[in-house]
Amino acid sequence: MRIGVLSSSGGSVLAECLKACQGRHHFILATDRACGSETIAQAYNVPCKRLTGPTNAAFSDQARAWFTEQGGVDFILLFYLRIATPAITAWVPTYNLHPSLLPAYSGFNAIDRALAGHSRVLGATLHLATAAVDSGPIIAQASAPIAPGVSKATAAKISFLQKTYLAFVLIDVLERGGMSGAPAVNPALPPGPLRTHLEQLFKTEGHAHLLAGAAP
Repeated sequence: MRIGVLSSSGGSVLAECLKACQGRHHFILATDRACGSETIAQAYNVPCKRLTGPTNAAFSDQARAWFTEQGGVDFILLFYLRIATPAITAWVPTYNLHPSLLPAYSGFNAIDRALAGHSRVLGATLHLATAAVDSGPIIAQASAPIAPGVSKATAAKISFLQKTYLAFVLIDVLERGGMSGAPAVNPALPPGPLRTHLEQLFKTEGHAHLLAGAAP
């Protein structure tokens, strides 16, 4: 598959996707600022262009032109702090990974607001991006209980693992031909390279039990 990525972020989830999918899928990156994703793209020889559109509409137009110039994409993943307009979302399927169990804590600073609200559950949502912020149809969600007083650093690590998990679920589903059925919480990821990579990642990060809870 040809996977477009729009990023404003450090790129930790993107890095795991590239590690797990080397030789199987082709990634193309567009950014709107200097960010870690650009460094990761360089390390993995991923085509990358920083775009300068001053508005969401201008940036989305430039991103579509860049992806088209590179031969097109099958779908787009957002790791992005701006709103993608219909120039992107109505062109190819575009998916967002949000660090909460939507519709709770939509918008910015979702993890901080969940912790401030003494949430007992930390989650992430994979959804189809639309013109409305964090409001598109939900594809899948990841959820894990958290202890009272959990640190922001631990919550951020869990969120990273959840978003990586959901990105891998998306890639796996699309590899196998597309979406079917209702949205799932902690959907099963079948045995294979993606599953093996996740198992090692969750173990390395000290949260193997979270992946076990999401496994069949």
